[in-house]
Amino acid sequence: MITALYAGLAALMLLWLSFRVSLKRMALKVSYGDAGDKALGRAIRLQGNFVEYVPMLLILMGAGEALDAPGWVLHLFGVALIGSRLVYIVGYGSDPQRPALRQIGMTITYLLLLVGGLSVAGHALLG
Repeated sequence: MITALYAGLAALMLLWLSFRVSLKRMALKVSYGDAGDKALGRAIRLQGNFVEYVPMLLILMGAGEALDAPGWVLHLFGVALIGSRLVYIVGYGSDPQRPALRQIGMTITYLLLLVGGLSVAGHALLG
């Protein structure tokens, strides 16, 4: 049930990112690619980066929940997941970009993948 909360929040974030891409595409009359427009290219990459990482993080979180991880651990993971994505979006999506925030967001994302992957795989192997 805890994973469902963060999956719902992630879905709303993805909807927002996708809507931003669609609005920029409509304004520029661009159906495919970014037509060399930097703002559209950045919006596409923000959306792409989100869908590249968030599904696996939610799978790890759901697996942890299925393996009876403590609720506080799952909430910590979920808050870090949503927080890292927000920090990344602000860092990469700002004009001018804020590289430190982008790096913080990605570092937290990588740590979540590492800790989540090791925890779930370890529990499955040793469990």
